[in-house]
Amino acid sequence: ASSPRHPMAPNLALHVLLGVGLAAGVSVTQHEARLQASPAAPPSDEAIAARRAMALQQLQDAIAVRPSDTARVDILSMTRTAAAGPSTTVDPVNFPADAWRGCPGAGSGGGRHNASGLRSTLDGLGAENIWRRGEAPVVVERVGKVCLARGRPSVDEPVLSWIETLPPPACLSAEEKAKAQAQPEFQPNVTTGLFPGLLKYTAFWPAGACEAAPCPLVLHLHGLSDHATTYGYPALMLQGNETTCPSRLGAVLLAPDIDVVSEWLVDQTAAASVVLAKKTILPLVESFLRQHAGRIDEGRVYVTGLSNGGDVALNLGFLRPDLFSLVVAIDAPLSAGVGFATGAVQAWRNLTAPLRLSEIVVSYGSKDPEEVSAFLERMSELQNSTSLSKKVRMHVRVYRGVGHGTWDATWLQWPDLFEVMFTQAKPLARPPPHWRSWALQ
Repeated sequence: ASSPRHPMAPNLALHVLLGVGLAAGVSVTQHEARLQASPAAPPSDEAIAARRAMALQQLQDAIAVRPSDTARVDILSMTRTAAAGPSTTVDPVNFPADAWRGCPGAGSGGGRHNASGLRSTLDGLGAENIWRRGEAPVVVERVGKVCLARGRPSVDEPVLSWIETLPPPACLSAEEKAKAQAQPEFQPNVTTGLFPGLLKYTAFWPAGACEAAPCPLVLHLHGLSDHATTYGYPALMLQGNETTCPSRLGAVLLAPDIDVVSEWLVDQTAAASVVLAKKTILPLVESFLRQHAGRIDEGRVYVTGLSNGGDVALNLGFLRPDLFSLVVAIDAPLSAGVGFATGAVQAWRNLTAPLRLSEIVVSYGSKDPEEVSAFLERMSELQNSTSLSKKVRMHVRVYRGVGHGTWDATWLQWPDLFEVMFTQAKPLARPPPHWRSWALQ
């Protein structure tokens, strides 16, 4: 049966995977040691402090930090974690888009930030889990605040975000409703079609002409017993009398209606989600791209889905990283297993087309602890077997106080994702160049 919609605890805007040069913090200390070992007269404490401040400022300038109102990079907090291991210096990327700094009392994974269940979640994982061991960063997000709870800032490891609070869904506010009802009701530009294995598909087109500049494509996959327009962006497109957000659609939104037999099989058997991805959804996307050649930007094809649809979205990313640039899978169990995912990722070396996949985002609710723990264990195993996060950015989000139903929190209460995927107001950043070198090794 389909899961009921859960009341969403409030969200925050996205955090940046900043690969900051923590090693620079170590080099400052080494520089001081060389100064003190010099045969010349040792510098004063004031001189050392001034040089240290200059070095830290140079580090801040080098990583092009642009402080925002919601999060600021704390260089001193980051240098305190430098002893945890080396770090790679890369230019910051803008998706996700916030900064890191240590949470209060975060040195050993403790502190006030764990009061709402994060510590128990981490401690319940296996001893070799990368997040429990602090080998991959754990970030706590609250509205207006972001901090590093465990691990070290690194773009080379999967990031686990524990979401304490969220902003309200801006598109569904009372102000939006009043604004929408004060003007003629928005009528979306919709086309429908038939395709083998589907009941039908619905495509929502942005107001701008895609002939002049090709539009991105967002594939939206529903869950068990739902329909294409039950939740998420397709549902939003049909609320033109409640909000003005539908008029801001910046991509072609493709929403297939999957037949009930295929849905049931995906829910019951591990292999069915892979079969559905290969035999139905991939052919649909390829057919749609051919049908609308010149109107769709094939370099910006994104896929998102909830529950069973999220599972299929994950499979699509693993199977076709040369087609999809972004995967956002919500409450997806990875039912096909680590073995399938490992084999698919290892097969990326055989691609003849460029790798386009930039980021995989998966979200869960903390009130579904067995599903959260199972996925974190699978992702840790997948990371250890494939070094997945060195190929694409990997981001797991866990929403405190939410059950199996994080779709509104992810699609409508995560402003940066909304602007990257729905309005296209922000571009999806590409991974740093060193992430591409793996294919040449």
